[in-house]
Amino acid sequence: ASCTTGRVELVPAVLPREWHVNHSAGRTVFGFVLFFSLVLALGFFVGQHDGEVRAGNDAADRTSQDESGPQKQTAIPLQKVSERKSSSVPADLKDLNGKEFVDSLPSLEALARRGDMDALHLLIHRLGSCGNYRPASDEDIRAAEETSYQRQREGVKSLRASLNGRPIDPHFSDESLLQAHEAALKAAFDERDVCTSLAPRQIEERFDWLRIALERHDRQTILDAASPGGGIGSGGIERVRNADKLNAIAQIERSELDALIATGDTTALDRAAYAFGGDSSFLFQRDPALAYAYAYAWTLADSSGNAWQRDAMKRLMEQLAGGQGFFPPLTSSEIDRARARGLSIFQSCCAAGVRN
Repeated sequence: ASCTTGRVELVPAVLPREWHVNHSAGRTVFGFVLFFSLVLALGFFVGQHDGEVRAGNDAADRTSQDESGPQKQTAIPLQKVSERKSSSVPADLKDLNGKEFVDSLPSLEALARRGDMDALHLLIHRLGSCGNYRPASDEDIRAAEETSYQRQREGVKSLRASLNGRPIDPHFSDESLLQAHEAALKAAFDERDVCTSLAPRQIEERFDWLRIALERHDRQTILDAASPGGGIGSGGIERVRNADKLNAIAQIERSELDALIATGDTTALDRAAYAFGGDSSFLFQRDPALAYAYAYAWTLADSSGNAWQRDAMKRLMEQLAGGQGFFPPLTSSEIDRARARGLSIFQSCCAAGVRN
């Protein structure tokens, strides 16, 4: 299950289709693609409801040799997977508040070194939220969350108007927005408790934990890393300072994402389309033609029957083809090549069957 909660933002231009909650300083965003005319806010997000698949399942599916062969070198050595957690750490890690997380950090690190994926997920997201954290007072936190909440309400109001009476997704109900606001406020205070209590060295170790999880072929981490922030939280000057680490992680993530797509995982296709289709990924540069290919492959592979999601992906393709910001429109030949590439991706990954 997901370990994190945080600010939920409505990003107007191109939003991922899932409800995504994350602690990163870049803030979290709704997990749905919306196409309506508001100013671009934070970028894509993506949700974590599909991240509930436990790590060991995917590792066994794709690389059983990882369990028996030597592990790749990492800054933090892995030991044998622990069969149960230390008695000093609650069984349900997602319930740890900020102070409890800080107090439990030594035990969590020990669990993560032994390969406990729940502990790894928690470390990645909690430490990632501190990557470029700036301390704020109670008043500033409440004001920022209230501003975000009101912006979300206005965004949903515009969305309802644009739907011309068609049903709106339940995640955009007034009740859901209020619950998300309350969760985001609590998470913001928890984030402050964590980030103001840790040493820079402890925060920097998020890169090591992320790399370990990726090298274990953990599906949740692969999907999360393709999302905005992705538990990394490296922005601005820090992104430049950590360029070498981010580039190394990006190479691993790209390989793991494509390997996951090769299994017929349509969620991985979805994440790839948005990761390369926007400017909010800390790992990947925007590549409209590549994003279009992944999006087209997704439209061929998707068997969910969810018309809303299909419409959202088609809108993304239209935006990629039409150009955005400093990116010019794709030419007709570029679109043809992207569609051919998307067809090839579909034929190699998903023609025989898919999984969501």
